[in-house]
Amino acid sequence: MKNKRSEELDKEKNLEVLHDRARQVEDFRFKLSTSFDKYLLTFATGSLYLSVNFSATHGAHFQKNCLLATGWIALIVAIIASLISIYLSSLVHEIGLDFVFRQITAIVEGEDPDKIKMNPLWNIAIHSFTLISMAAFIIGIVASAAFYYKML
Repeated sequence: MKNKRSEELDKEKNLEVLHDRARQVEDFRFKLSTSFDKYLLTFATGSLYLSVNFSATHGAHFQKNCLLATGWIALIVAIIASLISIYLSSLVHEIGLDFVFRQITAIVEGEDPDKIKMNPLWNIAIHSFTLISMAAFIIGIVASAAFYYKML
């Protein structure tokens, strides 16, 4: 039978393993969520640059410029929404880690971990900005493609 000191050491070791595992899971989730936003940000920025560069070297009629302006506005919205999403993801990463550690502490102290709640509005906000960014990117690409098609 284990003595009390041995049980405390086991408990501390298990707690350390739980904290490490929580960090790993949260870091993986954070990297996964921000990588999509970074790719979208890169594509939107590149598309905007190429269309600005192309339109500067080629003249266009007013009707075609409306398509180009729509594409530019949509790509700028995509860039801004991606930046906000990346910022919120990093903020929620810290909040999520704190949440997990508070739940682990509650379990160790014999309290109910379900009493500790995380505000779900953070994740809703991140997903909303990601969806806005995706939709604006698609609109920007379609409008730019229509502009280039009419330029032919």
